Amino acid sequence: MSAAGALCAALALVWPVAVRAAGEDESDMSLTVGGVAILELDRSELDFDTTPEQFIAGMTASEATRCRVVTNSEWVLTIAGTASKWAGPADKPVEDVLWRSGGGDYTALSMSPAEVARGEPTAGLDVFLELAVKLRFEQDEPGEYTYRSVHYELTTP
Repeated sequence: MSAAGALCAALALVWPVAVRAAGEDESDMSLTVGGVAILELDRSELDFDTTPEQFIAGMTASEATRCRVVTNSEWVLTIAGTASKWAGPADKPVEDVLWRSGGGDYTALSMSPAEVARGEPTAGLDVFLELAVKLRFEQDEPGEYTYRSVHYELTTP
């Protein structure tokens, strides 16, 4: 085979590879994932009625509320009062709102956030809270009392 023929044969072997290589490419991909933090309450209003037995016991019956947490990062759920006193016929402090999660002792609500629960990323976790109201013969005059509002906050530190 002549030198020209050998060159043509060599090019024929190399050329298809070169064409395929020229038609191929690569690309990079990127994705920015934003933070997701959703808090849903199943009740936006709680109504407490009092009985003589509850006054003697020092607190109302508890009312339960469910807080549904959905987040793609670690999270903390807090609770706080937004006013120092109830609206009503007598001075009733924010601390008369009592709460607990997971049983155990009740904690008095305050104007400073208190940790209710914390956890790992979740597609849906229910945190149950029980709320009650402290009752005192010497302080709670008959009448309608309103506390607005209890603030729940879901943060992702």
